[in-house]
Amino acid sequence: MYRNYEPRHIFMVFGICILLVSPVFILLVPLSVVATKYSQLGSWITYTPGANYLLFGIGVLLVSLACLIVYFQSLKKNAIVGGLICMVLSGIVFYSSSLPYVTLSNEEISFRKVFSLERQTYSWDDLDRFVYYETPQQKEKRPYYEFYFSDGNMLSMYQNGHFTEIVQKNVHSKILLLGIEIEHIHDY
Repeated sequence: MYRNYEPRHIFMVFGICILLVSPVFILLVPLSVVATKYSQLGSWITYTPGANYLLFGIGVLLVSLACLIVYFQSLKKNAIVGGLICMVLSGIVFYSSSLPYVTLSNEEISFRKVFSLERQTYSWDDLDRFVYYETPQQKEKRPYYEFYFSDGNMLSMYQNGHFTEIVQKNVHSKILLLGIEIEHIHDY
């Protein structure tokens, strides 16, 4: 039996396969990129913000969309141009998903926000306020922390299992050592 597959079917298969394996990649790749690119010896934690996962997911959708556009438009010139545009946009989004990070160490707090090329580094002496927003467990919202710096800049971090251990040991003791009061706000 002879099967005659058109070249456009290859794009359909690629698009569907990308969508099927994307959940695994969306969970692992942003975490691995941030840990590899920004983790430093002696740092307490290298934190991957949620924006990294969202941007990476958008990039994966754009790659899959590029393949499916070519498939549905039967390899027409406009479809190939549309697919290339989606691929270029996905490259930009993938790059943007590798930028945000937070690193806490004994000496400094270093981070980069979404769509920013500027790395911001503060010593612990630059910290003015530290606020912990506590939420009840039955709420969908997770507890989070806000670091306020002397130049008016603010860093917000959501609590996860690993970050809780770090905060309880190192961050709280560092803040108390500096004489900064830890503000607890109940977000009910």
